Amino acid sequence: MKKEFAAFVFILVGFLPLGVLAADDHNCSRYCDYIDLLIDVSEPHEINIGSIHESARLGDSFSKFNLGLIYLNGIAVDPDKGKAFYWMEQAAKDGLVEAQYNLAVFYHKAWGVDWDLVQARKWYEIAAGNGYVFAIYNLARMYEYGAGGNKDYVISKEYYEMAAEAGIHIALSRIGRFYLDGKGVDKDYKKALMLFREGASHSESESIYQLSSLYLSGLGVKKDVSKGIELTKQAALLGSNNAKKEMEYFDKQRRLK
Repeated sequence: MKKEFAAFVFILVGFLPLGVLAADDHNCSRYCDYIDLLIDVSEPHEINIGSIHESARLGDSFSKFNLGLIYLNGIAVDPDKGKAFYWMEQAAKDGLVEAQYNLAVFYHKAWGVDWDLVQARKWYEIAAGNGYVFAIYNLARMYEYGAGGNKDYVISKEYYEMAAEAGIHIALSRIGRFYLDGKGVDKDYKKALMLFREGASHSESESIYQLSSLYLSGLGVKKDVSKGIELTKQAALLGSNNAKKEMEYFDKQRRLK
């Protein structure tokens, strides 16, 4: 995904590790990271901050967005999260969807503003309403855990399904968990198995980990401990923190024997 304007280019930065989003979680979810821009930072002294400021003052939304990232990252200026928040908020209020999503992340991570999950959820809602897929995924998690508002498994599942259709494969593991746990739906181990397998087909680590748990427990599939352990190893290698903890447990049990 790339937008070009003036001398600036939007890029997606790497995502945070998976974590459980809860009311006291500053770390967000896997896709709660911000949309960054790439200016040629190899020669940061050549960036004309004055020109960008002037364009922003004249109402250019992209310049406001850029200033938000410039101050957040300290590009050719001293880092200043307060100024970063100010300019990101201005761009978001102009209707720039990337800024709307970023503003939610600023509230979610308390960057330049007090931590406020209600405001984070509000801006995820706005960005999601404008079709921004990462906002849709984060919003699904907020509805699942009741962060920043009411808990609603039905709405959460709908957002996860939208995210999955848009290619956010980790959403498949979340929907599978709904069927595994009976959250807003009847328990259906076969349906959970199908969703975990679909996610695993995309090498999505949490889906592989959830699939391993089914083989280890025999839920929805014939119990196969060897296959379960092998899948756990695979999920751990792909970065699943849950799988890494499970492997540590397996190793500890082997040492105790």
